[in-house]
Amino acid sequence: MIIWSCLIVGLALLRAVLCRFYWSKSHSPAVRQPRWDRLFLLGSVLTGILWGGAGVAFYLPGNTEYILFVIVLLAGLVASCAASSGAYMPAFYYFAVPAVVPFSLRMLLDGRGIFILLGFLTLFFLGICFIFVRTYHKNTLLLIRAQFENQDLLEQVRAEKQSAETSQRIAEQAMVEKNKFLAAASHDLRQPLHALGLFVGALRRETPTSQSPLLDSIQGSLGALNHLFNSLLDVSRLDAGVVNVAAKHTSLDEVVQRLQDQYQAQISEQQLEFEVDCNNLVVYTDALLLERVLRNLLVNAINYTDQGKISIHCQSSEDAVDICIGDTGIGIPADETEAIFSEYYQLNNPERDRAKGLGLGLAIVRRLCDLMEIPISIDSTIGQGTRFHLRVANGRRDLIEAKGTTTGKVQFYNLAVLVIDDELSVLEGMDEILSGWGCRTLMAESAADAIAQIVKRDFIPDIIFSDYRLRENKTGIEAIEAVYEELNLKMPAVIITGDTSADLLKQAVANGYHLLHKPLLPATLNQALAEWADPERLADRVC
Repeated sequence: MIIWSCLIVGLALLRAVLCRFYWSKSHSPAVRQPRWDRLFLLGSVLTGILWGGAGVAFYLPGNTEYILFVIVLLAGLVASCAASSGAYMPAFYYFAVPAVVPFSLRMLLDGRGIFILLGFLTLFFLGICFIFVRTYHKNTLLLIRAQFENQDLLEQVRAEKQSAETSQRIAEQAMVEKNKFLAAASHDLRQPLHALGLFVGALRRETPTSQSPLLDSIQGSLGALNHLFNSLLDVSRLDAGVVNVAAKHTSLDEVVQRLQDQYQAQISEQQLEFEVDCNNLVVYTDALLLERVLRNLLVNAINYTDQGKISIHCQSSEDAVDICIGDTGIGIPADETEAIFSEYYQLNNPERDRAKGLGLGLAIVRRLCDLMEIPISIDSTIGQGTRFHLRVANGRRDLIEAKGTTTGKVQFYNLAVLVIDDELSVLEGMDEILSGWGCRTLMAESAADAIAQIVKRDFIPDIIFSDYRLRENKTGIEAIEAVYEELNLKMPAVIITGDTSADLLKQAVANGYHLLHKPLLPATLNQALAEWADPERLADRVC
């Protein structure tokens, strides 16, 4: 017993030392895994032989209680080995077989019935343990494999996430650069158009009636260019969040009638029918924004319909008015019904015909509908046409606000206007227009120039118009603030710009300035003076 105990303790200590050494070196490339496998299995089989040999060496024939104690002891050892080493099946076999089989054979050789039965039962228990260990081993492998698969999947997801974040950053940066480019290009292109529009307005007053058709043609070309630029501006205004919805009860008949009056001639010229049915309906929404949505949808139908008809049908239900703008045009493929609402996306326009716009009309429609909370849907068949459906809240006719009367251009008497712009042609055009309306003008190329002339002429402006981009990277906002500081007085101020930058729109609104975009038509300038000049100063200067 003493010798056996020493062997058991010595072997256990040796295996513990080997395990500790292995754990400290297991990550080293110098460790050879097959050698450690053999050492581990050798320790298992020696431990099993010692326990199995003890069962035979210390066997007491006829002592049933003692035999049962040994059986329970060996069964406990085998069960604990199944739990601790079952993941590696050879280790369990190398321990369990030499630990149990010799003692079972010894009981079978005892010759008495109860011990023969116990020998068979012990071997049966060993077989059950084999089945359990095999299942445990299989499940362990599946678990380890699943862990590695999950780890690989996690790494893949992490890599895809990083790739997506990188792509998003690149896309966002590209969008920022695109907006900067469009803002700068828009400003540079609008500047000469702005001056040209002012000169055309001034020229119209001094041109014989016989030349009016020529001026009308020039004005029409300017209007077409202005429409393209305004499409870019609308997107920027929506991006900047400075478009406000002013919902009110509106006669839908009047909105549709304005569109019919504007496009009837063009539709007839294309030999198309124009069918309108929107009688006596009232909606509750922003009339101007709704008209812009309907106009863009109508223009889209005109551009893509060669024969047949274009229609606007309205039908009232309990809580809403359904508006359908339909055509018999080329139709839209089902897989592109979402793409058409993207910016700069156009169907069947590879030559980029400017007569069909920039591909921003439907993008503006979607954004305006989202802003006004108007559901929009599309129904289209290739070769048969397209129908856009809008659902607008019902309104009440008795709550429609009465409209004021409109007049033509207003003449101003002695109204003091300060204009700041670094383009000489723009200053000349503004001076010509404003002087023709009876205004006193002061034209300046910078804030310093404006302040110098104000001091020299003792000029106190009633309203200031300033370009946003000035020389030396100065802005119109800085110029206006400098004039305010010099005069210790504030008066209405208007930023005139060709930029379509969303940041500029936000900045102008945040500082309380009015905003006009180039090219600026004389009628728009006249209306701005009438609306935004100080009413007290304007009262005795308007004729």
